[in-house]
Amino acid sequence: MLSLLPSSTYTSDSNLFLFDLICNSAASLSPASYSSITQASSFNPANFDAQALSMLSRCIPPTNPPVIVGVQEWPLPTEAKGMAFAAAMAELQLNVLCPKPSSRVALVYSQDGPFGKPEALQLNFREIMEAALAPHELDEKSRVGFLKTTVAKSMAAKFPGDPTVYVVMHAKEPKTAAAATALADYVGGICAAAAGGGGPAVALLDTNLATHDACTAFSERLGNKYGMESFPPPTVDTTVKQRSVLHGQCYDKKKCLKVVKGPKDKIAATKGLLSGEYSVFPKIEETEGLPSHEWASDHALVSTTLTYGWEEIMDKNVQMRRLSNESGAEGRAPEVGDLVNLTVLQVAAPANGKWRPLTELPAGAQQHSEDRPYTVGDQELCPALELCARFLKPGTSCLCFSEARFAYGSSGGKGLPRGRDALFMVALHRVRGRDDLTVKDLVEKAEAKKGVGNEEFGRKEYKKAIRCYAVAAEICVETLKEGAERWGTPAMEKRLVKAAVDCTNNLSKVHVKLGDRTKAKDCIVEALKLDPRSVPSLIIAASITIDTGEWVEAAEALKGAVEECEKLEGGGSKQRYRDEIKRLGDLLRRKKAEYKKAGKELGKKMMGGAEKQKGGSGAGFSSSSQWAGKREGMVYKTGASGVGYYRDEPPEVTWAGGGAGRGWMNWAAVLAIAGLMFAGFLGMKRRALEGGEL
Repeated sequence: MLSLLPSSTYTSDSNLFLFDLICNSAASLSPASYSSITQASSFNPANFDAQALSMLSRCIPPTNPPVIVGVQEWPLPTEAKGMAFAAAMAELQLNVLCPKPSSRVALVYSQDGPFGKPEALQLNFREIMEAALAPHELDEKSRVGFLKTTVAKSMAAKFPGDPTVYVVMHAKEPKTAAAATALADYVGGICAAAAGGGGPAVALLDTNLATHDACTAFSERLGNKYGMESFPPPTVDTTVKQRSVLHGQCYDKKKCLKVVKGPKDKIAATKGLLSGEYSVFPKIEETEGLPSHEWASDHALVSTTLTYGWEEIMDKNVQMRRLSNESGAEGRAPEVGDLVNLTVLQVAAPANGKWRPLTELPAGAQQHSEDRPYTVGDQELCPALELCARFLKPGTSCLCFSEARFAYGSSGGKGLPRGRDALFMVALHRVRGRDDLTVKDLVEKAEAKKGVGNEEFGRKEYKKAIRCYAVAAEICVETLKEGAERWGTPAMEKRLVKAAVDCTNNLSKVHVKLGDRTKAKDCIVEALKLDPRSVPSLIIAASITIDTGEWVEAAEALKGAVEECEKLEGGGSKQRYRDEIKRLGDLLRRKKAEYKKAGKELGKKMMGGAEKQKGGSGAGFSSSSQWAGKREGMVYKTGASGVGYYRDEPPEVTWAGGGAGRGWMNWAAVLAIAGLMFAGFLGMKRRALEGGEL
């Protein structure tokens, strides 16, 4: 229909006004044909909802993997087409990042993608463009087009769980090979600035390169200077359209009624990230022009698979994808026995098989600190991480996929659920050979071993914890034996002693958990040899000896713990020590009281039994007769050795009957046994007084 509003296009060429007038006149002569054409047109707002759903659905492959789509002409959210695309995205579970709506460039991505919600990077695109243009001699029109239009239609983004940079750009048409080369420098410059110079990058581009020669110059520059490859190749066209006055081209008759094709749309990426296979829809050679009823855009959809350069290092069970260029990395890859510092981020595959964003994990569960060194080959890391670390050099990183059995298996760990596959991001910072370790390195290694032991203890993997604690303690003790020339300063000696004592204390705790108090006591003896003033060691010693009934030793340990605790500076640890000492003191007094009570009851029962024997009933004790009484897990026994304790099950009481001639259990025998028992109590009381009451 005829527009009555002022038009700059009509001002440019009055022929367009006449053309529109004629078109409307022709439409009035065949209203049915006119109605059919307009109703099916891709420009009809009534068709926007179906078009948006169709176009976005085409972006998602049949296998429904997570997708990332670069869009160079994203509709404004206030427009009818923008509202239609918003509704389609909600239905298809897609989101969009469009930092500057007026630029019309956007990044569409799956809501359930593996790396969370992307964030736009704040880059100085104009400065990057100026640096890209500097080496090239371009005409002023090309320079202005780059600096004004191309810069305004550029964006870069990163996902929180993925180091890859994603660039979306819509370029002002470069007409020469020099301009195409400058455009490649601009794209490479954005990727370098956003990825820190050597990280992975993907660029989703409408280059507007109209010729195969210009496209070749662009691709060669990206490959030779920036290590990037692009798809499709220069010989594959991605756009086709017939220009006419309806496209607003009537002011340039050379452009009217021309069919134009071009290899304009590209996906460029760091070499190794793309699968090498691509598709173009619709196929340009099979269509008369775009947009069409099948595809409502004048540019085809170019797609490929982002493989991330995965390498199989244990078949498909463990795979890695390098995230940085290792050609410039210094140093060597780790070997068995080396000490490595690394950072690990991790995420588990959920039960439904779809990756959840890395940022959903609690902070403590998703990262292992680089401050803790790990020893390669000592099972301090899960098998998958051990393998990947050995393929890296200091300063490089990778993604590592692992099936559950090579991650944390059926037991889970590091915040990951049981039986789940895992995805790790690993960055290697430092490698130290075992023959080059300084004393500081050895202490760090021992402290790291202790940390791993603590984790295994928390998971109730007690045998693994014992191995970690024992190795850590041995490192420190052997270093101390080498003398001051080896460990140097008193501060370092103190650190070595503390690490050795801590690990030996922890060994004692593990043996208690396993029910072996003899080994637990041996460990504490060794800890106190290293540091007789260690409050934790004295507290553990008291706990063990209370449990084993060695109350004199327990009292001495508690007395020492009290004295040494009061010498400590105030703080949470000191108060915790005081509370534990008080608890153990109360327990010791209760144990003694129960022991005395049990002894008195034993004496009464034995005296009562003797009265029955005096009547000449013929009953008596056999030579192996025993009486057992149990209090708080202890068993008391009478016999030739007096009164003692042991921790086996109570022996059965054996009564032997006999006639008058066998009634040898008389008062003298009863008094002798009672005397032995009383002597045992006196001995216990004397030892308690010597040890001091708490």
